[in-house]
Amino acid sequence: MLVPVYDIAACGPRSRFVANGKLVHNSEKINLQNLPQPHKSKLRSALRAPPGHMVVGADLAQIEARLAGWLAGQTSLVDAFRSGIDVYSAFGTKLYGRTITKADKRERFLAKTAVLGLQYGMGPDKYIGTCRAQENIKVDLQEATKVVYIYRDTYSRIPELWRTLDGALDVMAEPGCKMQIGPVVFKHREVVLPNGMSLVYPNLERTIEGYQYTFGRELRHIYGGKLLENITQALATLVIKANMLSIYTKLGTRPALQIHDEVVYIIQKQFLDNWIVGVQHIMATPPPWCLDAPLGVEINYGATLGDCK
Repeated sequence: MLVPVYDIAACGPRSRFVANGKLVHNSEKINLQNLPQPHKSKLRSALRAPPGHMVVGADLAQIEARLAGWLAGQTSLVDAFRSGIDVYSAFGTKLYGRTITKADKRERFLAKTAVLGLQYGMGPDKYIGTCRAQENIKVDLQEATKVVYIYRDTYSRIPELWRTLDGALDVMAEPGCKMQIGPVVFKHREVVLPNGMSLVYPNLERTIEGYQYTFGRELRHIYGGKLLENITQALATLVIKANMLSIYTKLGTRPALQIHDEVVYIIQKQFLDNWIVGVQHIMATPPPWCLDAPLGVEINYGATLGDCK
């Protein structure tokens, strides 16, 4: 049986395990990003802080939906996030024609899945599959089609951005062409991010079926919605990494784990309250390239990683 413990060293915590009385390092053989949510499994709760410490999860809340709405200029969505409105319940209210709250589990989940998934061009069939895969909720084609239609009508600037990005692919396919959307620049077969790094699309070319590029040894298709997903996730990564660096330089704390948009720390209880205040300020402050983006942070803590969700 594996029992988790932590090495709180000067270099920061790193996961290791005790098996049959012997210490065994993780060696990256366990992908902690794949841990299921606490309501589905107790595995997260098996990761426990050492005595006198707490596990703290600092999460950039809805970072992809926030950045996608900001990039698209979807003012209604940006303003809702900035004002602290429960966007999932608000969209559910429009979707079902009655007030939806967190108590309406099914309706709010379907609205949440729409807000987080449909921004990248997901259609009814994939929406049905996503709802089934995530929470085993069955949605018929008629309901899924309604959700997709209302999402695209409510947040119409996002589908408009897909079409603009279809045009950006035309630019990327031609040597010497260039265009810019927000903080990103489109050049021949690459998208230059605000930190100077690029998303590269080798051998990008237009075919009868649309644009494709090579990824390793395979061909992948790319289109406006998918390109928005690539860009949004890359920008979210820049925000998260900048936060991690600021937390280290300003508070002297290194992360124990990063799980998607959540950064996990092991903090001594006596410093917890002041540390949280500092982290909230750091993570809620947008970087220079998106000063008007509506970033939000959620911080949860407890004795185990399972308490952080």
